[in-house]
Amino acid sequence: MYLVVVGNVWDKTDHNFYLGLRDQWSIASEMNQKATHHFAGKLMVIFGIDLIIIRVLNESLVPTMVFSVLTALIQRFYSYRHLKTMSQKILTVASPLVK
Repeated sequence: MYLVVVGNVWDKTDHNFYLGLRDQWSIASEMNQKATHHFAGKLMVIFGIDLIIIRVLNESLVPTMVFSVLTALIQRFYSYRHLKTMSQKILTVASPLVK
């Protein structure tokens, strides 16, 4: 239930160093932070609903731990890939100007 509630507000956080997904890639760029938090908010809501269903059907804590770790890893990977993609696009656009 926590992931569903936090996921709904996650993408509304402003760029800061104290709240939200704080890795070197999301802190480096405000555009990357916004895109990452938007993606992470949707991901948290989806995984939160899945966790509620899993907990009703299964008494084990293993799926809960797996989903939590998986959510964190996917968010960090998305943040890294998004920053790299943004950097590539900026270099592609700026390269004719450098010559």
